[in-house]
Amino acid sequence: MALSTSRTVVTNTGLSTHDHFRVRDLISVGVATFSNFKTGSTNVHSVGVEAAGINVLGGDTPIGAGATIYDDGGARFSGVVTATSFHGDISQATGAAAGLGTALSQTQTDPLNKVYYTNKVLSISTTTTIDHPATANLAYTQYGDIKIEDGHDLIIKTDDDFKYDILGISSTKLANNEFLNGLSGDLTGDVTGNVTGSGANLTNIPAGQLTGALPAISGANLTGMIAGITEVDQWYLTTNVTNSGNDAVISSWSRFTQANVSAASPLGTGMSHSSGVFTFPSTGKWLVIFLGHYLLVQNDNVVVITKVTINNSAYNAIATAKDGNSASNSTSGSATSFSFIDVTNTSNVKVHFYATSIASGSQVDGYNSGNGIQTSALFIRLGDT
Repeated sequence: MALSTSRTVVTNTGLSTHDHFRVRDLISVGVATFSNFKTGSTNVHSVGVEAAGINVLGGDTPIGAGATIYDDGGARFSGVVTATSFHGDISQATGAAAGLGTALSQTQTDPLNKVYYTNKVLSISTTTTIDHPATANLAYTQYGDIKIEDGHDLIIKTDDDFKYDILGISSTKLANNEFLNGLSGDLTGDVTGNVTGSGANLTNIPAGQLTGALPAISGANLTGMIAGITEVDQWYLTTNVTNSGNDAVISSWSRFTQANVSAASPLGTGMSHSSGVFTFPSTGKWLVIFLGHYLLVQNDNVVVITKVTINNSAYNAIATAKDGNSASNSTSGSATSFSFIDVTNTSNVKVHFYATSIASGSQVDGYNSGNGIQTSALFIRLGDT
Protein backbone atom coordinates (compact mmCIF):
# COMPACT_ATOMS: atom_id res chain seq x y z
CA MET A 1 0.00 0.00 0.00
CA ALA A 2 1.24 3.41 -0.92
CA LEU A 3 0.69 6.62 1.09
CA SER A 4 -0.02 9.71 -0.90
CA THR A 5 0.23 13.35 0.10
CA SER A 6 -3.55 13.41 0.35
CA ARG A 7 -5.44 11.78 3.16
CA THR A 8 -5.11 8.00 3.13
CA VAL A 9 -7.40 5.75 5.15
CA VAL A 10 -5.89 2.49 6.26
CA THR A 11 -8.54 -0.09 6.94
CA ASN A 12 -6.25 -3.05 7.53
CA THR A 13 -5.61 -4.25 11.08
CA GLY A 14 -1.93 -3.43 10.88
CA LEU A 15 0.56 -1.22 9.14
CA SER A 16 4.16 -2.22 8.82
CA THR A 17 6.94 -0.61 6.89
CA HIS A 18 10.59 0.11 7.21
CA ASP A 19 10.31 3.28 5.24
CA HIS A 20 10.12 6.77 6.75
CA PHE A 21 7.03 8.90 6.33
CA ARG A 22 6.26 12.47 7.29
CA VAL A 23 2.67 12.41 8.44
CA ARG A 24 0.81 15.60 9.43
CA ASP A 25 -2.18 14.01 11.19
CA LEU A 26 -2.44 10.44 12.38
CA ILE A 27 -5.75 9.15 13.71
CA SER A 28 -5.87 5.65 15.16
CA VAL A 29 -8.75 3.80 16.81
CA GLY A 30 -6.49 1.06 18.06
CA VAL A 31 -2.99 0.90 19.46
CA ALA A 32 -0.32 2.84 17.64
CA THR A 33 3.10 1.46 18.46
CA PHE A 34 6.28 3.38 17.72
CA SER A 35 9.80 3.11 19.05
CA ASN A 36 9.75 6.79 19.96
CA PHE A 37 7.35 9.76 20.09
CA LYS A 38 8.92 13.20 20.07
CA THR A 39 7.83 16.76 19.61
CA GLY A 40 9.83 19.83 20.54
CA SER A 41 11.58 19.18 23.90
CA THR A 42 9.14 16.42 24.84
CA ASN A 43 10.38 12.91 24.24
CA VAL A 44 8.31 9.77 24.92
CA HIS A 45 10.20 6.55 24.55
CA SER A 46 10.42 3.05 25.95
CA VAL A 47 12.25 3.96 29.23
CA GLY A 48 10.36 7.07 30.29
CA VAL A 49 9.10 10.55 29.55
CA GLU A 50 11.09 13.77 29.32
CA ALA A 51 9.03 16.94 29.16
CA ALA A 52 10.23 20.51 29.88
CA GLY A 53 12.38 19.67 32.93
CA ILE A 54 10.35 16.65 34.14
CA ASN A 55 12.24 13.41 33.70
CA VAL A 56 10.37 10.22 34.43
CA LEU A 57 12.86 7.58 33.46
CA GLY A 58 11.94 4.77 35.84
CA GLY A 59 14.25 6.09 38.59
CA ASP A 60 14.55 9.48 40.34
CA THR A 61 12.23 12.14 38.95
CA PRO A 62 13.51 15.74 39.17
CA ILE A 63 10.87 18.44 38.74
CA GLY A 64 12.68 21.62 37.88
CA ALA A 65 15.52 22.60 40.24
CA GLY A 66 13.58 22.62 43.56
CA ALA A 67 11.94 19.23 43.88
CA THR A 68 12.83 15.59 43.24
CA ILE A 69 10.73 12.47 43.71
CA TYR A 70 12.97 9.47 44.26
CA ASP A 71 12.32 5.87 43.29
CA ASP A 72 12.79 4.84 46.95
CA GLY A 73 9.55 6.68 47.85
CA GLY A 74 11.18 9.81 49.20
CA ALA A 75 10.66 13.39 48.09
CA ARG A 76 12.92 16.39 48.67
CA PHE A 77 11.74 19.98 48.41
CA SER A 78 13.81 23.13 48.81
CA GLY A 79 10.80 25.45 49.17
CA VAL A 80 7.58 25.55 51.21
CA VAL A 81 5.26 22.53 51.20
CA THR A 82 1.62 23.39 51.86
CA ALA A 83 -1.04 20.76 52.45
CA THR A 84 -4.49 20.42 54.00
CA SER A 85 -3.06 17.95 56.51
CA PHE A 86 0.09 15.91 57.16
CA HIS A 87 0.07 12.27 58.23
CA GLY A 88 2.67 9.80 59.35
CA ASP A 89 5.90 9.96 61.38
CA ILE A 90 7.14 13.55 61.88
CA SER A 91 9.59 12.71 64.66
CA GLN A 92 12.51 14.03 62.62
CA ALA A 93 10.81 17.33 61.79
CA THR A 94 12.72 20.37 63.04
CA GLY A 95 12.08 24.08 63.48
CA ALA A 96 8.66 23.81 65.15
CA ALA A 97 7.91 25.14 68.66
CA ALA A 98 8.14 22.38 71.29
CA GLY A 99 4.81 23.07 73.03
CA LEU A 100 4.55 21.53 76.51
CA GLY A 101 6.39 18.34 75.63
CA THR A 102 7.44 15.88 72.94
CA ALA A 103 5.53 12.63 72.42
CA LEU A 104 7.51 9.43 72.92
CA SER A 105 5.95 8.07 69.72
CA GLN A 106 4.76 9.80 66.56
CA THR A 107 2.39 6.96 65.68
CA GLN A 108 -1.12 8.12 66.42
CA THR A 109 -2.36 4.68 67.46
CA ASP A 110 0.57 4.05 69.80
CA PRO A 111 -0.19 4.80 73.49
CA LEU A 112 3.24 6.41 73.72
CA ASN A 113 1.93 9.08 71.37
CA LYS A 114 0.09 10.40 74.42
CA VAL A 115 3.10 10.21 76.74
CA TYR A 116 5.45 13.20 76.69
CA TYR A 117 8.89 14.21 77.87
CA THR A 118 10.70 17.52 78.35
CA ASN A 119 14.43 18.11 78.45
CA LYS A 120 15.79 19.45 81.74
CA VAL A 121 17.62 22.62 80.74
CA LEU A 122 16.73 25.50 78.44
CA SER A 123 19.97 27.16 77.37
CA ILE A 124 19.94 30.91 76.70
CA SER A 125 22.92 31.34 74.38
CA THR A 126 21.95 34.73 72.99
CA THR A 127 20.51 37.77 74.72
CA THR A 128 16.76 37.19 74.74
CA THR A 129 13.85 39.44 75.68
CA ILE A 130 10.56 37.94 76.86
CA ASP A 131 7.74 40.26 75.77
CA HIS A 132 4.37 38.54 75.79
CA PRO A 133 1.23 40.14 74.28
CA ALA A 134 -0.74 42.53 76.45
CA THR A 135 -3.67 40.10 76.24
CA ALA A 136 -1.69 37.41 78.11
CA ASN A 137 -1.26 37.01 81.87
CA LEU A 138 2.29 35.67 81.63
CA ALA A 139 4.82 33.81 79.51
CA TYR A 140 5.94 30.33 80.60
CA THR A 141 8.03 27.32 79.69
CA GLN A 142 7.93 23.67 80.64
CA TYR A 143 11.70 23.56 81.15
CA GLY A 144 12.60 23.05 84.80
CA ASP A 145 15.92 24.89 84.65
CA ILE A 146 17.16 27.84 82.65
CA LYS A 147 20.86 28.29 82.01
CA ILE A 148 21.95 31.75 80.91
CA GLU A 149 25.25 31.37 79.13
CA ASP A 150 28.15 33.72 79.88
CA GLY A 151 27.93 37.06 78.14
CA HIS A 152 24.18 36.88 77.54
CA ASP A 153 21.06 38.08 79.33
CA LEU A 154 17.50 36.93 79.77
CA ILE A 155 15.38 40.08 79.94
CA ILE A 156 11.77 40.11 81.08
CA LYS A 157 10.13 43.24 79.77
CA THR A 158 8.71 45.67 82.30
CA ASP A 159 5.18 44.73 83.44
CA ASP A 160 5.55 41.23 81.97
CA ASP A 161 5.75 38.00 83.98
CA PHE A 162 7.64 34.81 83.21
CA LYS A 163 7.26 31.42 84.91
CA TYR A 164 9.49 28.45 84.30
CA ASP A 165 8.72 24.81 85.14
CA ILE A 166 5.05 25.55 84.48
CA LEU A 167 4.24 21.84 84.90
CA GLY A 168 5.99 21.68 88.27
CA ILE A 169 7.85 18.48 87.44
CA SER A 170 11.48 19.56 87.73
CA SER A 171 13.59 17.18 89.80
CA THR A 172 16.59 19.51 89.89
CA LYS A 173 14.80 22.67 91.02
CA LEU A 174 16.36 23.84 94.26
CA ALA A 175 14.23 24.26 97.37
CA ASN A 176 12.96 27.81 97.85
CA ASN A 177 14.51 28.76 94.50
CA GLU A 178 17.94 29.02 96.10
CA PHE A 179 21.07 29.26 93.97
CA LEU A 180 24.08 27.24 95.02
CA ASN A 181 26.58 29.99 94.27
CA GLY A 182 24.27 32.95 94.75
CA LEU A 183 22.72 35.15 92.09
CA SER A 184 25.01 37.74 90.54
CA GLY A 185 24.97 40.13 87.64
CA ASP A 186 22.11 42.27 86.40
CA LEU A 187 18.55 41.06 86.91
CA THR A 188 15.83 42.76 84.88
CA GLY A 189 12.12 42.22 85.47
CA ASP A 190 9.99 41.17 88.44
CA VAL A 191 11.21 38.96 91.28
CA THR A 192 8.53 37.11 93.22
CA GLY A 193 8.76 35.03 96.36
CA ASN A 194 11.18 35.44 99.26
CA VAL A 195 14.43 37.29 98.63
CA THR A 196 17.11 36.94 101.28
CA GLY A 197 20.70 38.06 101.62
CA SER A 198 22.47 41.38 101.60
CA GLY A 199 20.67 44.35 100.10
CA ALA A 200 23.72 46.61 100.32
CA ASN A 201 23.76 47.26 96.58
CA LEU A 202 20.03 47.67 96.03
CA THR A 203 19.40 51.17 94.73
CA ASN A 204 16.71 53.16 92.92
CA ILE A 205 13.83 50.91 93.98
CA PRO A 206 10.53 52.80 93.52
CA ALA A 207 8.59 52.83 96.79
CA GLY A 208 5.44 51.69 94.98
CA GLN A 209 7.12 48.38 94.06
CA LEU A 210 7.85 47.44 97.68
CA THR A 211 4.74 45.46 98.58
CA GLY A 212 3.82 42.60 100.83
CA ALA A 213 5.22 41.78 104.26
CA LEU A 214 8.63 43.38 104.68
CA PRO A 215 11.08 41.92 107.21
CA ALA A 216 12.01 43.74 110.40
CA ILE A 217 15.21 45.62 109.59
CA SER A 218 17.24 48.43 111.05
CA GLY A 219 16.14 51.81 109.77
CA ALA A 220 19.35 53.55 110.82
CA ASN A 221 20.33 54.40 107.26
CA LEU A 222 16.86 55.06 105.89
CA THR A 223 16.07 58.62 104.92
CA GLY A 224 12.81 60.38 104.25
CA MET A 225 10.98 58.08 106.64
CA ILE A 226 8.44 59.28 109.22
CA ALA A 227 8.96 57.49 112.51
CA GLY A 228 5.31 57.79 113.50
CA ILE A 229 3.97 58.69 116.93
CA THR A 230 6.57 57.91 119.57
CA GLU A 231 5.31 60.03 122.48
CA VAL A 232 1.81 60.22 124.00
CA ASP A 233 1.17 61.31 127.60
CA GLN A 234 -2.09 62.03 129.44
CA TRP A 235 -2.38 64.09 132.63
CA TYR A 236 -5.49 64.87 134.66
CA LEU A 237 -6.60 67.48 137.19
CA THR A 238 -6.63 65.83 140.61
CA THR A 239 -8.71 68.43 142.51
CA ASN A 240 -11.25 71.12 141.68
CA VAL A 241 -9.99 74.60 140.83
CA THR A 242 -12.31 77.24 142.38
CA ASN A 243 -12.37 81.03 142.35
CA SER A 244 -9.57 80.98 144.88
CA GLY A 245 -7.43 79.79 142.03
CA ASN A 246 -8.39 82.69 139.79
CA ASP A 247 -5.66 84.14 137.60
CA ALA A 248 -3.27 81.38 138.52
CA VAL A 249 -1.42 78.49 136.91
CA ILE A 250 -3.17 75.18 137.50
CA SER A 251 -0.71 73.01 139.40
CA SER A 252 -2.62 69.99 140.68
CA TRP A 253 -1.80 67.59 137.85
CA SER A 254 -1.03 63.86 137.84
CA ARG A 255 -0.22 61.39 135.09
CA PHE A 256 -3.10 59.02 134.43
CA THR A 257 -1.77 55.54 135.26
CA GLN A 258 -4.70 53.86 137.02
CA ALA A 259 -4.34 50.13 136.55
CA ASN A 260 -8.00 49.37 137.20
CA VAL A 261 -8.91 51.00 133.87
CA SER A 262 -5.76 49.78 132.04
CA ALA A 263 -4.43 53.31 131.58
CA ALA A 264 -1.71 53.37 128.91
CA SER A 265 0.10 56.61 129.68
CA PRO A 266 2.80 57.30 128.82
CA LEU A 267 3.93 56.10 125.39
CA GLY A 268 7.61 56.96 125.23
CA THR A 269 9.40 58.98 127.88
CA GLY A 270 6.49 61.23 128.75
CA MET A 271 6.24 64.81 129.99
CA SER A 272 7.85 66.24 133.12
CA HIS A 273 5.77 68.40 135.45
CA SER A 274 6.70 70.84 138.18
CA SER A 275 4.39 73.44 139.82
CA GLY A 276 2.08 73.49 136.84
CA VAL A 277 4.82 73.80 134.19
CA PHE A 278 5.18 70.96 131.66
CA THR A 279 8.56 70.20 130.06
CA PHE A 280 8.75 68.23 126.80
CA PRO A 281 10.97 65.11 126.73
CA SER A 282 12.27 65.77 123.21
CA THR A 283 12.18 68.30 120.43
CA GLY A 284 9.60 67.96 117.72
CA LYS A 285 6.18 69.11 116.70
CA TRP A 286 3.72 68.48 119.51
CA LEU A 287 -0.07 68.59 119.67
CA VAL A 288 -1.34 69.72 123.10
CA ILE A 289 -5.03 69.13 123.80
CA PHE A 290 -6.75 70.60 126.85
CA LEU A 291 -10.20 69.25 127.79
CA GLY A 292 -11.96 71.15 130.60
CA HIS A 293 -15.08 70.15 132.48
CA TYR A 294 -16.71 73.02 134.38
CA LEU A 295 -19.38 73.77 136.95
CA LEU A 296 -20.93 77.13 136.02
CA VAL A 297 -23.07 79.31 138.25
CA GLN A 298 -25.57 81.83 136.90
CA ASN A 299 -24.09 84.42 134.52
CA ASP A 300 -20.51 83.17 134.83
CA ASN A 301 -17.74 82.20 132.39
CA VAL A 302 -14.90 79.81 133.17
CA VAL A 303 -11.74 80.23 131.12
CA VAL A 304 -8.57 78.09 130.94
CA ILE A 305 -5.78 79.47 128.71
CA THR A 306 -2.92 77.36 127.31
CA LYS A 307 0.25 79.43 127.52
CA VAL A 308 3.69 78.76 126.00
CA THR A 309 7.14 80.10 126.69
CA ILE A 310 9.98 79.94 124.17
CA ASN A 311 12.63 81.36 126.53
CA ASN A 312 11.73 79.61 129.79
CA SER A 313 10.51 82.94 131.15
CA ALA A 314 7.70 84.89 129.48
CA TYR A 315 4.47 82.98 128.74
CA ASN A 316 2.01 83.88 125.99
CA ALA A 317 -1.49 82.60 125.26
CA ILE A 318 -1.78 80.12 122.39
CA ALA A 319 -5.31 78.70 122.91
CA THR A 320 -8.38 79.15 125.15
CA ALA A 321 -11.02 76.72 126.44
CA LYS A 322 -14.04 78.74 127.66
CA ASP A 323 -17.65 78.04 128.54
CA GLY A 324 -20.38 80.22 130.10
CA ASN A 325 -23.82 80.05 131.69
CA SER A 326 -26.58 82.61 131.10
CA ALA A 327 -29.26 80.56 132.82
CA SER A 328 -30.76 81.34 136.23
CA ASN A 329 -29.33 78.23 137.83
CA SER A 330 -26.02 76.39 137.87
CA THR A 331 -25.10 74.03 135.05
CA SER A 332 -22.24 71.86 133.83
CA GLY A 333 -20.20 72.82 130.81
CA SER A 334 -17.05 71.86 128.94
CA ALA A 335 -14.54 73.29 126.51
CA THR A 336 -11.58 72.03 124.49
CA SER A 337 -8.53 73.76 123.03
CA PHE A 338 -5.86 72.53 120.61
CA SER A 339 -2.30 73.84 120.42
CA PHE A 340 0.28 72.78 117.82
CA ILE A 341 3.70 73.63 119.22
CA ASP A 342 7.13 73.42 117.58
CA VAL A 343 9.48 72.43 120.40
CA THR A 344 12.91 73.42 119.13
CA ASN A 345 14.58 73.43 122.55
CA THR A 346 13.32 71.44 125.53
CA SER A 347 14.97 73.79 128.01
CA ASN A 348 13.26 76.91 126.65
CA VAL A 349 9.93 75.78 125.15
CA LYS A 350 7.44 74.85 127.88
CA VAL A 351 3.69 75.03 128.51
CA HIS A 352 1.25 75.60 131.37
CA PHE A 353 -2.52 76.06 131.83
CA TYR A 354 -3.84 79.29 133.32
CA ALA A 355 -7.27 79.52 135.04
CA THR A 356 -9.26 82.79 135.12
CA SER A 357 -12.77 84.28 135.32
CA ILE A 358 -14.06 81.81 137.91
CA ALA A 359 -16.87 83.28 140.00
CA SER A 360 -17.80 82.09 143.47
CA GLY A 361 -19.51 78.70 143.14
CA SER A 362 -18.03 77.96 139.73
CA GLN A 363 -15.09 75.59 139.29
CA VAL A 364 -12.91 73.54 136.98
CA ASP A 365 -13.83 69.97 137.86
CA GLY A 366 -11.13 67.60 139.06
CA TYR A 367 -11.03 63.82 139.20
CA ASN A 368 -13.56 61.80 141.21
CA SER A 369 -13.96 58.06 141.42
CA GLY A 370 -17.52 58.14 140.15
CA ASN A 371 -16.84 60.08 136.95
CA GLY A 372 -13.14 59.38 136.45
CA ILE A 373 -11.17 61.99 134.54
CA GLN A 374 -13.06 65.25 134.05
CA THR A 375 -10.35 67.77 133.14
CA SER A 376 -7.21 66.57 131.33
CA ALA A 377 -4.28 67.52 129.13
CA LEU A 378 -3.01 65.26 126.34
CA PHE A 379 0.45 65.63 124.79
CA ILE A 380 1.25 63.95 121.44
CA ARG A 381 4.49 64.17 119.48
CA LEU A 382 3.59 64.06 115.77
CA GLY A 383 6.99 64.45 114.11
CA ASP A 384 10.37 66.10 113.97
CA THR A 385 10.84 69.81 114.32
